[in-house]
Amino acid sequence: MAENLTWDLKAYHNREAPFKGGKSDAKDWWKSLVIDIKSHPLKVLTIKLFSIVPHAAKVECFFSNLGGVQSAKCSNLSIPHMQTLSTLQYHSTQQLHDIAIAAGKSTQCKHAHMHTPSDWHG
Repeated sequence: MAENLTWDLKAYHNREAPFKGGKSDAKDWWKSLVIDIKSHPLKVLTIKLFSIVPHAAKVECFFSNLGGVQSAKCSNLSIPHMQTLSTLQYHSTQQLHDIAIAAGKSTQCKHAHMHTPSDWHG
């Protein structure tokens, strides 16, 4: 299987058969590609990769919560102090999150940035 995957990667990189052509929707192209998945394991791997929905919600929530640690009043923190405070803040937030889940409460991240109105045409 590793040899087949290596062959597939080289053929795909060189735009050789059976990997010629394409569509604007990459996942759809890979799904519609008529090849045997045992002979071409790259198809299965690529479909799985294109099925991952990228997002940064956890990271956004983390940085939003850091507003209380790094602010205009606390802007001269050293890197070690910032790391310590952000670690403490993260763990306390995680504990509150776990308590909220146990109590059946909403755990949606509440953040302070402004959403653009739907009728705004910038």
